[in-house]
Amino acid sequence: MTQSSPKNDNAVLSHNSALSVGIKSFRGLKDVHLDGLKQVNLLVGGNNSGKTSILEAIAILYAGDDLRKWLDVSFVREVRTFASGPANMSILDTLSWMFPSNDVELLEHAGAGRIELTAETLAGERALTATVSPFEGFLSEDELRQSGHRASLLGGGSQAPGEPIADHGIELTISYSSPSDGLFNEENTETFQIWSQVGLRTLSRRSSRQNIVQYIPPYGHRNSSTNITALSRSIRNDNASELNDLMSSLDDRIAGVELVTGENKHKPQIAIRLKDRRLVPVSVMGDGIRRGLSIALSILASNEGILLIDEIEAAFHVNAFSKIFDWMMMAAKKHKVQIIATTHSLEAIEEISKSTKDSKDLSAYLIESDTGGVAKKYTGGMLHRLVVEAGLDVRF
Repeated sequence: MTQSSPKNDNAVLSHNSALSVGIKSFRGLKDVHLDGLKQVNLLVGGNNSGKTSILEAIAILYAGDDLRKWLDVSFVREVRTFASGPANMSILDTLSWMFPSNDVELLEHAGAGRIELTAETLAGERALTATVSPFEGFLSEDELRQSGHRASLLGGGSQAPGEPIADHGIELTISYSSPSDGLFNEENTETFQIWSQVGLRTLSRRSSRQNIVQYIPPYGHRNSSTNITALSRSIRNDNASELNDLMSSLDDRIAGVELVTGENKHKPQIAIRLKDRRLVPVSVMGDGIRRGLSIALSILASNEGILLIDEIEAAFHVNAFSKIFDWMMMAAKKHKVQIIATTHSLEAIEEISKSTKDSKDLSAYLIESDTGGVAKKYTGGMLHRLVVEAGLDVRF
C-alpha cells in the first residue's frame, strides 16, 4: 500500500475514516487493496468473491487486540439470518477460520495462520498482524473453576480428582498499532492462550474502547434484543432527538421512536410514534423500517467512525432504494460516518448510480474472486455511465 499521506478531498470524513485499506492476508483474501475510499463505498461482486471478508477484515483491524470484538465479528458471519445464536462452532474454530489456513498442521509454516492488515487514515496508519498456532497442555481444577465449570464436572474423566486435566487450544498473538495524539503510533502486542474447555471466560475484562466501527449483517435488524440494546444506548447517550430526525427523514409518517413496556413489564418493545400520534410496534411497519432503524442507530453509535453494511439493499424495495441511499448519504455526512457496504444486486447498483447527487462522495470497487491486487475502482459518475447508459453489469 502506498505510504504517502493521501489528500483528503472530502471535508466531512473524520480522522478515523479509512482512505485506503490493504489486506495482505485474511480468510481467503490475499493482497487486496482498496485505494481512494470516499464517504460511501460499495464493494461490488458476485457470490463468494470475498466482499463480506473485506468488511470483516476492516472490523478486525479497528478491533485491534480486543479479542472479544474479534469474536463478535466472527459471529456476524454465523448469524446471517434472524437466528438467535451462532451455529455450533467452537470458539477455537470460529477464530481459526479467520486465518488463511484452518489446517492446524500448516498454521506455523509458509505464512499460513497469519493475518496482516493496514489502513491509511487522516490521523495516520493503522496496522495489525496476528498469528495463530495450536498447543496442548493441562488445566488445573482451579483454572476450570475460575472459568465457571461446575465442580461436578471436574475429575469426571479417567484422571483422579485433583489431577490436571488434558486439554488443547490455540495461541493467538496480535500486534497492533494505531494513531495517537502524540508524534508516534501507539503499539501493543498481546498473546492469548485459548483453551477448548475454557474459551474466553478467563480473559480479564478491559475497559471498552470507543466504538469506532459498527457492523450490520443482512438480517441483523430482525434481532429484537440487539435493537433494543442499541436503542437503549442511544437514549442514554442523549441521541433520541437525532434518531427521531433520521427516522422522520427516512419516512415522513414517523415522528419518533420509543421504547415501551408491554403487558410483560420485563420485556420492553420498540415502537414507532407516527405523526398522527398513534404508537405502532416497529414490527408492524415492516422490514424496511426495521432495517432503516438499525442503520440509523448504527450511524449514531459510530459517530465519526465507520459503518460496515453487508448487503446494503437487504430488506429495501428496489423502487424505493434511490431515496433510501440518498438518506444514507445525508446521514453519513451529517455524522461524519464513513460507510463501506457490499452488494451483488445489479438493481441496487442501478438505483444508486441514478440517485446520488454527490457522485464525488461515492466510490465502488469491483471485487473479483480469482484475482488479487488493487480492486478496480469506479467513481459515482462512472457507475452512472457504465451501468445506466451502457447497461454494463459491473459485478462480473
